[in-house]
Amino acid sequence: MTPLNAIKNYRLNHSEDTEYREYMSLYDWTDSEDLKIILSTLQHEFLSNFELMNQRLPTGDYTAHFWADPSRNLLNAIAKSDKVLGMLSNSEFAIKIVDAYVPIVEKCKNFLVSSGGSEIPENMSKIFIDKVDPFFEKVNNFIVPRNEHASVNVKLIGEGSYAKVLKYHDAFYNHEFALKRGLSDLTDKECRRFKREFEILNELSHPNIVDVYRFDDRKCEYTMEFCDLTIEKYIKLNNQKLSQSKRLKLVREICSAFQYIHNKNLLHRDIALNNVLIKSFENDVVAKVSDFGLVKQKDSDLTSQNTEFKGSLNDPSLQVVGFVKYSMPHEIFALTRLLYFIMTGKTVLDKSKYPEMSEFLTVGTNSDINARPKNVTELYNILLKCSKGAKQNDRTR
Repeated sequence: MTPLNAIKNYRLNHSEDTEYREYMSLYDWTDSEDLKIILSTLQHEFLSNFELMNQRLPTGDYTAHFWADPSRNLLNAIAKSDKVLGMLSNSEFAIKIVDAYVPIVEKCKNFLVSSGGSEIPENMSKIFIDKVDPFFEKVNNFIVPRNEHASVNVKLIGEGSYAKVLKYHDAFYNHEFALKRGLSDLTDKECRRFKREFEILNELSHPNIVDVYRFDDRKCEYTMEFCDLTIEKYIKLNNQKLSQSKRLKLVREICSAFQYIHNKNLLHRDIALNNVLIKSFENDVVAKVSDFGLVKQKDSDLTSQNTEFKGSLNDPSLQVVGFVKYSMPHEIFALTRLLYFIMTGKTVLDKSKYPEMSEFLTVGTNSDINARPKNVTELYNILLKCSKGAKQNDRTR
């Protein structure tokens, strides 16, 4: 019996269970409807019970008791997950729980009991609930371009309109690398644009822009510097403990990168929370700007006149005037929203909740594009002034 037939039978044998399909779109890498439903249901069961557990964490001398029903539900989810992963192991459909959740699941296995409820360990921390990324990931294999006979495990870590990004460990260099691979259905022009992204990145040299190493024309892919996570995920994971000085350090690094980009007569045009990455070192983290697929370059036939509206932080007015009209004021608008997120951890612009950021938001997102800062330096100086005001307000509150 093939692995996918086994999955189909497994689903049929559990047809009496409630199915949850809210996360199905996260598993579009498989054509199996049965597998999508099973993984979506398991993700719902894990995350919903993790949310309940977060409400019962120990505080002080209080012994935390996790209710009986959620304990059983979580144990059942773990058992089902182990079963499904076991059925698909050693096949091209092999999957695993994403790394961030593996230690949590293992810890749950050690203290959960099926009756009478469970005592939560004193060292149990609040679980970060990620509802926008998959709980499970596919285990891929591919041939490393440097050595056509060396098969290594790769991990899918991201996918966009034109390419997917994978992570792999190179045994020769004993180092982690990322591989950006163009999707199989790209047009000739899209493939040329994809290669041009590599060429532009290869020409840039800045500590806060991702490095690229090699382009493979045959596979329409290139090797690049591996970074640990996006700025969005980093801020969400650390928002409660990030000091203002650490936030401003990230702001300085990003502004430095964009000053450099603009001095090269380039506009990024795709500023988004997942297009700025974080690279971790032993005692520090560094911001890295990535994804130059929509970069605007003078005198290039690859800058389409009918390019669709892109960039999750872009100025909504571009939907009216057209993306081809993208210029420096629009880059400033998107940067304003990005830097505001770094300083507050929020994507919704709220001047009443963060009054010290009011001037920064008012100027950076002004409906009159001519009233916005003329360059990144001006924008950074306004933010710096506002951040000093915020620090002063904190002292007087």
